[in-house]
Amino acid sequence: GTETHLKRCQDSLSDIHSKYNAVYQQMLRLLERVHRKSRLKADNVCKHNALKQICFVLDAMDDVKASLQSLHHDDVELPAKEDKVTTTSTSTSTSTWLQSFQRQFESQISSASQRKQYRLLQRSCRLERIAILLCKLCAAYTQPDLTQHVLIKQRESEWIALCKRFDRELHKALIESIQHASLLSLRSNLRCFRYLMNGDSKHAHAQVLSASAEQIVGDTFIKPKLCIPLTLFLRRSSDNSTREQRKQELDASFDALYAAITDSQQLRILFDTEVLVHHDFIADAVWHQLVEHLFNEDFAEAFLSRGLPDMFHLHYNAVMRFFRRLQSLYFVRMKCCTHCDYDRYLYFHASSIKFRQQCNLAQYFLFRMPLITNAVLEVTRLQYAEIAYHGKLYMAYYRSQTTGQQQQQQEQEHVQ
Repeated sequence: GTETHLKRCQDSLSDIHSKYNAVYQQMLRLLERVHRKSRLKADNVCKHNALKQICFVLDAMDDVKASLQSLHHDDVELPAKEDKVTTTSTSTSTSTWLQSFQRQFESQISSASQRKQYRLLQRSCRLERIAILLCKLCAAYTQPDLTQHVLIKQRESEWIALCKRFDRELHKALIESIQHASLLSLRSNLRCFRYLMNGDSKHAHAQVLSASAEQIVGDTFIKPKLCIPLTLFLRRSSDNSTREQRKQELDASFDALYAAITDSQQLRILFDTEVLVHHDFIADAVWHQLVEHLFNEDFAEAFLSRGLPDMFHLHYNAVMRFFRRLQSLYFVRMKCCTHCDYDRYLYFHASSIKFRQQCNLAQYFLFRMPLITNAVLEVTRLQYAEIAYHGKLYMAYYRSQTTGQQQQQQEQEHVQ
């Protein structure tokens, strides 16, 4: 009876095992079917998103192309308002007519600059809208699967042409904004640079702009003003000029350069508080251009004046005086507490490090060490002699006072 019972239990367990195995196989087939459907759905979603991105890229390129073509459509001179001249009044004199013409001309000229600034601002706003579209297109071009599509490859040359044209238009708008001292247009143009200068450098199609705003300002406005102070470094010691005269000439030339940069109505907007927060034109445009031209093949040897430490010291002092005046711009122009960080940024700027390395102050002090040592010894000797003289006077006064007090005490004891 026990064996029969065990056999029945074994048969029932195998029966249950086979049923559970069948259920397990059905669940596996069901899961596989669910995964297959979800994979197909995910593939369909990816294809749909890819098609949407392709359509967006093509539509955005058409929008950018149309916007660039219509960028200057409204930039036409408005016709002057003509007053109705009555022909019946024959008694109008010539002087009255000239005065009315002069008034009309003056009103037209005064409103011309305002219209020009308005059109410049309108064009800058349009460029900013185009920059936002280009920023989205750059993000799309960083996706390798999207760029391999046939429709995107067919319009690759058109994309490059649009980027080049936008670069030229933004370059021109930035220069005109500075020339007309339009702060609103300048801010709009600088926002375009911030949108597009942060692209991925690994993808060539994501690079829209060829130069930064600081480079454009430095090459267009700062570089032409550096000729006069830098040419003074070419004058050698053979000139019939004393050290003091040469120092005055260098200081006057760098003062004129500083005045031309800071007092100009056009360049003054570059040092506005809101502009300097995102674009440091002091360090990246003015100081960078000065250092780059200072150590090029034309002026490097004349500035360093190897073997002439006195002349090099004169040149170095003139440049560092201008550097300290540039540092003071952060404290004068900016109204926030972060100007100390910007001041430190100018000191540790790549151009400042290059300037200190090229000057090689250790070699300069090696040349001048005997003179410096003698000067320090002379100063200390004079100071020591002066201290010793005053010490002797004090000791003589102290002795006279102590001897007088001792005599008074002796007289009082003798009286007692």
